[in-house]
Amino acid sequence: MGKSGCSVALALKRGGAFPICWDDKLQGRERASELGLTLKNLETIESWQDISMLILSPGIPYRYPFISQIVERAINEKVPIDNDVGLFFQNEFGEQKNKKSAPTRTIAITGSNGKSTTSSLVYHILKNSFGIVQLGGNIGIPVFDLEPVHLVDATVMELSSYQLEVAKLLNVDIAVFLNFSPDHLDRHNGIEGYFEAKKRLFGTSKKQVSIIGVDEIEGKRLFDELKTSGLGQLIKISSKSILKDDDWAISVVSGILYEYRNRELVSKISVDCFDGLPGSHNHQNICAAFAVCRNLGVSTEKIIDNLINFKALPHRTQAIASINGILFVNDSKATNAVSASKALNSFSNIHWIVGGQAKLGGIKSMVSNMKTVKHAYLIGECAKDFSKQLRHIPYTLSIDLEKAVKDAFTNARPDDVILLSPAAASFDNYRNFEERGMHFVKLVNELQK
Repeated sequence: MGKSGCSVALALKRGGAFPICWDDKLQGRERASELGLTLKNLETIESWQDISMLILSPGIPYRYPFISQIVERAINEKVPIDNDVGLFFQNEFGEQKNKKSAPTRTIAITGSNGKSTTSSLVYHILKNSFGIVQLGGNIGIPVFDLEPVHLVDATVMELSSYQLEVAKLLNVDIAVFLNFSPDHLDRHNGIEGYFEAKKRLFGTSKKQVSIIGVDEIEGKRLFDELKTSGLGQLIKISSKSILKDDDWAISVVSGILYEYRNRELVSKISVDCFDGLPGSHNHQNICAAFAVCRNLGVSTEKIIDNLINFKALPHRTQAIASINGILFVNDSKATNAVSASKALNSFSNIHWIVGGQAKLGGIKSMVSNMKTVKHAYLIGECAKDFSKQLRHIPYTLSIDLEKAVKDAFTNARPDDVILLSPAAASFDNYRNFEERGMHFVKLVNELQK
């Protein structure tokens, strides 16, 4: 009964249904009770005869790494399982069918890294180009706290694999696949299960526009499958090579964006000049946002104007302060090795604060990306394990973030960068990556006093 759980329960109640709510944690149950929702322990109630659907919150495991007692009972009782995202699209599909409302513009963005930045960037451009635009999903606003999509000009959603694996209906107008790297493997029973969860967003109708990042094998595979199926329009994007040979392709190479349509160059712009989108890792995000907005008819000039005034999201290579010529950067959102690698490639002379709750593989894959690191400061429950993977990088077992900041500041010199880019989850010591990032900001601010 977090934000999304309470949101969908209240929406069901407003719609005339009778939601029965449960949360294993007392705090969640208290929150639901304060909102006037009915609580019953679904593990212990005798009969499920009157239950017509089980709605899961994203944090609840569906089948892996274990199947919860409540999910197993729903399967045995043949009770359909869905989540707020699936129910949202089911509701919107019904609204359009019954009222024959105006065509909608729903944009859903998924991928292993960059979802929030790309979703925010698309929202930023469209709200200054279209009129009434809303942003929600995994980025913080539950889908049932959004307006009905036919009442606004565009709806932008960030969707995670946790949300996609359960949703029964995913009929978005524009679907974006940014990139793919190993993550959440325990939740999806391996890399193939993780990919299959992401794939569920695509090929849902002949009207759908699919924007596919093809810099990894999985993206190429998805693009080829969609092309073979003939379902919808395809736009290919890349931040590694210039794409020319497709109906519509957008790529960024060496800081220049190229847009080709039917093998003809129609746009060419520099994208290394936007303060809110630092580092080459943002080139893919720019590609995707550019593709969405061009598909919706936004001019290149209008897109550039909005790229210029876009402000970086917190906790994503966010420059916090410069003290004695030392730059402090908060990249707490980097919860896996691939994301942290991009931050390491964006700076030099780095004092790297790394660690937390380890993900599968740790930081072994990052060895070739550590040339910019002068010293590492290891924190969290995986500190000792990570130290064994650093090879030739000098390191300090700081254990907690406060000591790591002090250790790094003591060792750093002018023109150095102190970078929090943990390559690990935050749940060993924090509720989420935002809380970890805010703690880092607070510690930096205290150094300035």
